[in-house]
Amino acid sequence: MPRGRTVLIEDVTTTGGSLLSTLGTLLELNVDVVAAIGITDRQERRDDGQTVSEAISALGASFGKTLSYFSMSGAASLLPALVKRKMPSEKIMRSIEDEFLQYGIQALSLR
Repeated sequence: MPRGRTVLIEDVTTTGGSLLSTLGTLLELNVDVVAAIGITDRQERRDDGQTVSEAISALGASFGKTLSYFSMSGAASLLPALVKRKMPSEKIMRSIEDEFLQYGIQALSLR
């Protein structure tokens, strides 16, 4: 069981389901969780319409805590950099932009 201030780290965050489940368990066990970090955030909107950061804040609030979520990198910055290096077809770029428009937390422009 973690003791002291605890930060939860996840490799890839999509909708935060696993992260939220683990955070909930730790909070129920009175672990002093102070933050969560995603190494790469895919930046997808959850089914409830919230971002991962919003959902984590809400979970913390339900336990009377302030919880923050930080991502070290995100799809909105990684994908444009990848496009510059690999120069995919127009069709692929349009498909990625459409995917972000439907599921992402923000629109994405790769051109």
